[in-house]
Amino acid sequence: SPFFGEEFQFEVPRKFRYLSLYLYDRDRHLKQDKVLGKVAIKREDLHLYHNKEHWFPIRAVDADSEVQGKAHIEVKFEPVLKGNNELDHHNNRMTVR
Repeated sequence: SPFFGEEFQFEVPRKFRYLSLYLYDRDRHLKQDKVLGKVAIKREDLHLYHNKEHWFPIRAVDADSEVQGKAHIEVKFEPVLKGNNELDHHNNRMTVR
């Protein structure tokens, strides 16, 4: 998982409704991670953010918690190469920064 200011790449599954990025606060003394919130982007809206930086609202993970703030995220899609250096048009790799 990325830290602040780092880049994270992963393959995007073919079927999903929301892309959710969970934000954690790591407590090194207790060796426990606390969920701060999440950013959720609808699949059909992802193209609006391709190659762009955007401030996304941080949402609560459960009904008992409150969260405020925004996360600055850059979203970029890249095609995945097959083993024979051909493009796989069914899969994409996503970079989040």
